[in-house]
Amino acid sequence: MPEQRSAYGPFIGGKPIAGNGTDIPVENPATGETVCSVISASTDEVSQAITSAKAAFDSGVWSKAPAIQRSKVLSTLARKLEARIPEFAEIESIQTGRVIREMRAQLGRLPEWL
Repeated sequence: MPEQRSAYGPFIGGKPIAGNGTDIPVENPATGETVCSVISASTDEVSQAITSAKAAFDSGVWSKAPAIQRSKVLSTLARKLEARIPEFAEIESIQTGRVIREMRAQLGRLPEWL
């Protein structure tokens, strides 16, 4: 199984934060074992995320970049995502209880959307 952290919090401004919201356990439905937990963002953290996203958009780094440059970034992301589909499929199968073959097929379509 791919290495996982015990807890995942929100990302704000491209950085992970601890999160001050509710700790939500993620369980393997086949075993009932807690795989990890997800920490939700507080109302203030959601506001910070919105402010950060607006500032990033307004900066023009992405929103005003030429289409060819954005296309290259998305193509690179698609290739990196495709290389890790087996890993993501295993994680998704563990946390959802769906068959690994089904998860690989479903996640295999993601790169073409980028």
